[in-house]
Formats: sequence, structure tokens, C-alpha cells
Amino acid sequence: MIGELIAEASLCKPVSGTISRTHGTNRNGFPFGATTTTVSKEVGNQYWKVVFTDSDGETHESFARELVLENYGADDKILPTFKCDYVDF
Repeated sequence: MIGELIAEASLCKPVSGTISRTHGTNRNGFPFGATTTTVSKEVGNQYWKVVFTDSDGETHESFARELVLENYGADDKILPTFKCDYVDF
């Protein structure tokens, strides 16, 4: 991930790069395979590309203006951040 430093913080807001997460799914309480979500954005692109791939290899694509994480159980949403390791790179 490439990020933009947040003023007066050691955290960055992601502006480009790729992140992927695989998680198990279930149906009626029983394990039912896995889904992989990949979010990517090239430098200069306006939107993040979101690709969902299920355990059968079927993919679904969509686009997002920004990355937002849902804080389940709360009424708020938070922008994802990460620790900037190489600020002057």
C-alpha cells in the first residue's frame, strides 16, 4: 500500500496499492468454502477496484470511491489507516 501521511500522526491514508483478504463462509451454520476480496488502485486512478472471488472461482467486480470500514454494532464508519514505515521514501 502507498499512503498519504495524515497531519500530526504516524498513520497514512491508503491512496494506491493492493490488499487481499480471504475468509471462510458458511451456509446454515456449516463451513461452505472461502471468499477472497481483493481491493486495488493504481496511482492516478480515480476508483478502487473491488473483486470478490468465491470458492468456485466465480468473480464479481465493483468500484469504490474510497475505502471505508464498517464498525459492526455501531452507527459509525471509519476510514482505514495504516502505520507509515517509510515517510520520506
